[in-house]
Amino acid sequence: MIHAEARQRSQTPHSPPMSDAYAETLGQMICLLQEYKPGLVTLENITRLCKTLKLESFTDNIDNETIRLSTASKIIVIDMDFHKSDKQVKDVKLVLASNFDNFNYYNDGDNGNILFNSLSCFPNLQTFYYNLRFLTTLDTHSNIETEPGIAAKREKLDLFKYFTELPEYLRAYFKDISIDLDIKTNVDNRFGVYLTHNDKAVAQVGIEECQDHDHRFYEFGYRSSGWINESPDNVTTGVILTLQFYDINMHIPKEAIPHDLLLDWDAQRPYTIVNHCRSTPVSNDFTSTLVPATKFNISNENIELLGELLQWAGWWQQILHPVLQIIKCPAPAPGNETKRRSSSNSTTISAQRRSSATRRRRSSQKGRRPSMNESSMVKDGVVPEFSLSEVMSQPVLEDEDPSEPVDLALNEEYIQLGPGSRCDIHMGVHEWQEFLTKLKGCVA
Repeated sequence: MIHAEARQRSQTPHSPPMSDAYAETLGQMICLLQEYKPGLVTLENITRLCKTLKLESFTDNIDNETIRLSTASKIIVIDMDFHKSDKQVKDVKLVLASNFDNFNYYNDGDNGNILFNSLSCFPNLQTFYYNLRFLTTLDTHSNIETEPGIAAKREKLDLFKYFTELPEYLRAYFKDISIDLDIKTNVDNRFGVYLTHNDKAVAQVGIEECQDHDHRFYEFGYRSSGWINESPDNVTTGVILTLQFYDINMHIPKEAIPHDLLLDWDAQRPYTIVNHCRSTPVSNDFTSTLVPATKFNISNENIELLGELLQWAGWWQQILHPVLQIIKCPAPAPGNETKRRSSSNSTTISAQRRSSATRRRRSSQKGRRPSMNESSMVKDGVVPEFSLSEVMSQPVLEDEDPSEPVDLALNEEYIQLGPGSRCDIHMGVHEWQEFLTKLKGCVA
């Protein structure tokens, strides 16, 4: 049962958050402190943590063996029971003071209670802080009525409900556009929507606070094969929907995504494409610089970019980046511009290399060192004579020409190997793997 006082306090109106620079800076400092010095799991530290997140907290003696710490805000009410003897957590329950009572706070797979595990399975409060901050974000920015008798709001959006429905929207979307990723809700005792492939996390979709407190966030759901906002009144403010990739080497074409949607990127560190594999001439046909970027704003109608971003991530991770490694392309260098050259220039250079190699082979034959027999014959001034049978019995020495180099052309959306082998971003993984195998054979 939820403590009556907790529910009453959870329905107390809250003043809007301060937007001055001091409050924002203080909040950032608290976040950094909690991440790097999260503190041990104690009732006192949990109480202090709740205060930093502007949650109301109080304790109550349940019985001779149990003490309860309750913390509440506009919507969430969390009851944490501890043993009085050793102060170890005994049970944790979450209830929402709203009409939506189907919020999932359990792990995908083992169905473990995330909040309880955050306090019982970890030596400090880092994981619990992550989860509590996520809940307070949904709480603070949900635009719903929490008190009876108050006139209904015209604009409203329950973020707890939206977060719960989002995975099903994504599953339907991925099925329609043939994205081969699994969707899991809440993994490793952390809230979130996780995109996985073969049980490996690829990316995470989340709801986060943004710097613009007036930013309008609309409820977009995937219905009838499209992302639709059914009503302009289904809206709240101060949050965004984000997509974050776990691949720290992720790069994207700089001009592919509007810069205001790039949340974590570095335009000063472009991927410098320089070929260090002498056996394979490379033509850089990129039309845009590759820059590191791992996090994107996919709020509102921008959620339609999700499919393109995931398609690019697969192309980058499974074909483009491996190809760059095969040709020994260096890592991004600060301040260096990506070098480009045309296909015709590459062909000319390739021809020059082949011609030069041919000339070197001929000159090496003329300047080779004579054998000992030849030296003595020349020294004695005697021209050797051979019979036809002796000449025919000698082994034939053939000039071993190296295999002809094959040109490689690179572009954002395709890779061309010679005149007859090509793969592009729209092909499947199996075709990409076949192309990689062929390329490795040519380079080797």
